[in-house]
Amino acid sequence: MKMKSWKNKKGFTLVELIVVLALLSLLFAVAAGGLSAYSRYAERRKDNEYARSIYYAAQSALTHEKASGMLEKLKEQAESSGTSVYLEQEADGARRWILTKEKEGADDMVSSLLEPYIMKDILTDAAVYVEADLEKGIVYAAGYSRKADRFLPEERGVVAVFYGIVENGERVHGREAGTDFGYYGESGALEKGGSRKP
Repeated sequence: MKMKSWKNKKGFTLVELIVVLALLSLLFAVAAGGLSAYSRYAERRKDNEYARSIYYAAQSALTHEKASGMLEKLKEQAESSGTSVYLEQEADGARRWILTKEKEGADDMVSSLLEPYIMKDILTDAAVYVEADLEKGIVYAAGYSRKADRFLPEERGVVAVFYGIVENGERVHGREAGTDFGYYGESGALEKGGSRKP
């Protein structure tokens, strides 16, 4: 009986196996990073589309209120609401209001204004803001976030509050401001506080 020599035996060396495992690990890390980035991109795009839907729903609601002569009543409701703030009159004569809905908010002015024009599940468990002129019935911008607890109106714009931490959006798109919220609005609608582009 002949003994088989080790030299004739076919197989992989330990070094070859380590190199292959290292290359597979590197490919997996690159693929996982790409999937993670795409997931964040898709979430941001979805938030922007929801903000766009809210923008058009708010414009439809204000157009309806204006046509039925109810804008003054809506303005009075906004003044008495704890979730609305009037901003100073702009140089162009626009009188901007920021109407907000908190993430946990159930019955508020924004929801009641938008519900006839938008799917209810968009507003569920999300923070929303609408920037509008309630005297002329014009919407300037809308913001949407499932991550933020609420949007806080300020003199210079809107601040997104994430889990109790305030990140200043300074009236620019969330991604540009380092925040995670969807934004849609008129291009160049507001010069003060930063430029915004949908």
